[in-house]
Amino acid sequence: MPIHTDSDAWEEGEDIESVAASALEFLAASPDSAFRIREIADEVIGTDFETMESNSRLHDQYDAGEISEGEYHDQWEDGIPSTTYRIDETYLELRLRRLVEEELVEIRAIDCSESDVPDDEGVVTYYTYALE
Repeated sequence: MPIHTDSDAWEEGEDIESVAASALEFLAASPDSAFRIREIADEVIGTDFETMESNSRLHDQYDAGEISEGEYHDQWEDGIPSTTYRIDETYLELRLRRLVEEELVEIRAIDCSESDVPDDEGVVTYYTYALE
């Protein structure tokens, strides 16, 4: 049922900050840094890609025989993201692309395979605050 925008319910309702505004605020707080979309999602949306990536690296170490089964289970963190995290990531990416079009955010494709960026391989998209 619709409500009128001149009603008390509407006037007393809480403003909800948009994902785009939250992302821009996060990036503006660290204007000298660039972030992957998953790092922004963890901060802005509340996802936990950091745990997923940590567990993925741990699994790779176990498969390569670098750690024992006991170490694998001891270091495993609960909280593997669900498929909804992928939807959140896609939604955030669309919002960030709009901020890029508005020239509020700068985007770069970084080749991490030959750089000092840890834990990434290949080309990764990074975002940073564009105004200064």
